[in-house]
Amino acid sequence: MMLSQPTLDRNSEIPLFRQLRAAIEMAIINGDLPDGTAMPSVRRLASLQQVSPVTVVQAYKSLQTQGLLRSVPKRGYFVSLDSRSQPPSDGLLRIHHLVDQALDAAAETGIDIAEVARIVMERARLRNHGQRTVAVFGYKEASLDERVGATQAYLGDMNVNVVGIAFEEVASLDASERDLRLRQVDVFLVSVGEMEKAAGLLDEHIERVLPMTRVLRGDVVRFMESQPADARFGLIAQSPEYAERMIAGLRRTKPLAPTPLVAIVTDTAQVQRVMNEAEVILIGSIASSALQQALPHHKPAINFVSLPDEATLTRLREQLIRLGRHDA
Repeated sequence: MMLSQPTLDRNSEIPLFRQLRAAIEMAIINGDLPDGTAMPSVRRLASLQQVSPVTVVQAYKSLQTQGLLRSVPKRGYFVSLDSRSQPPSDGLLRIHHLVDQALDAAAETGIDIAEVARIVMERARLRNHGQRTVAVFGYKEASLDERVGATQAYLGDMNVNVVGIAFEEVASLDASERDLRLRQVDVFLVSVGEMEKAAGLLDEHIERVLPMTRVLRGDVVRFMESQPADARFGLIAQSPEYAERMIAGLRRTKPLAPTPLVAIVTDTAQVQRVMNEAEVILIGSIASSALQQALPHHKPAINFVSLPDEATLTRLREQLIRLGRHDA
């Protein structure tokens, strides 16, 4: 059986699952693993390669996305080349034609095919990494645009494109579209409170996540500080977890304020109580879109918006610098 002995370089900067994926892919391309071959179980290959089962799962799932493996429930993974026998799309036919032209030109001028492959890979690397892409990954309404703006401003002196990618957007894509979209990103900035949701959507791309801790936006802090010490705050949040974060932020800024009234946005009666009885209202960023028209105009209110903190942005800058050195 292939890969019966450890073949992975633990001193390499290339993640182990990518090394394992490349080794299996090469064995399939070379014909060492014919169509229909049963792959070792996850635990078996993890033991042979002396890696964690997670590493094997990441490699297998990536090969499944590429169409080189298929998963059969209760039986495991099998080599599958059926997708390669399907008629290529018009775009792929054009690529095939252009590649043939390049190979013909190389043969006419005496250039080795290996050199052509090296040139293609180098051009792809330059195109992919000439400018790094950072994605702030989170719920669409959870201060996503503000987080993108703050991150872009901090990295303004670097050749970095910062985009916002919403959980909702990624969840709506099929597997191939999702993989193509996520492959364009070098670093995903994900709030520590949203890591579980992000992990379920990113799959193998989770390795490029940088956890993000947050601080309240300056105008939110100043707004709370400007309120009377004994003001009764009301908090309206999307979930109990978000409400807890809002309470913690309020306590840091107004430690002597009375116990706040709290409502989850889906509880209409509690929301109305907060609006009636609270003197100052804080609204979670996700909850705000549903409440803007219902807010009492005579009471101070502000959206509870948080941004990446200085420590997170510093780590992000350092990670991008390391990526740049790796390219060089």
